[in-house]
Amino acid sequence: MEKKFWYRNWWLYYLLFFLLLGLLIYALLWKPRCEGAYTPPTASQISEPQEPQEPSPVEVVECNATVESGGQGRTVIKHILGNKPGRVVVQYQMYSQPDRLTITYKGKVVATTKDLVSGEGILEWNYTPKEGDPQECEVEMYAPQEGTEWDYQVNCPQ
Repeated sequence: MEKKFWYRNWWLYYLLFFLLLGLLIYALLWKPRCEGAYTPPTASQISEPQEPQEPSPVEVVECNATVESGGQGRTVIKHILGNKPGRVVVQYQMYSQPDRLTITYKGKVVATTKDLVSGEGILEWNYTPKEGDPQECEVEMYAPQEGTEWDYQVNCPQ
């Protein structure tokens, strides 16, 4: 009984064969048009400011001196603290354009605003120099926006 079905419907083999052959040819010749489906962002669309690679030359300043705006970019200034241990208080004013302030001592970050901030604020850290340790800290100001103004004062350890 089974053999009679396939003998009677032999044309189904040809139909199935040509359908599969047509599908294979279609798949091989099909070329989808994907142009314009995705456009990568251009440099003008990226809003994250890129940090400048080279800071300005390092300037050396005594403690208790006010340092005023160095403008846009990265400014690094060393502050002489002396050999007296104590608490160092840094008062800053970033005005309306946000900037970032980072203080390092012996190559380690001891105080930072972490992110870009605007307005005024205070950073504090304990200064405990040992014999042979450097007697200055390094303050890095990062001001990514044009027209920025800032000032800060590193007070002597007390």
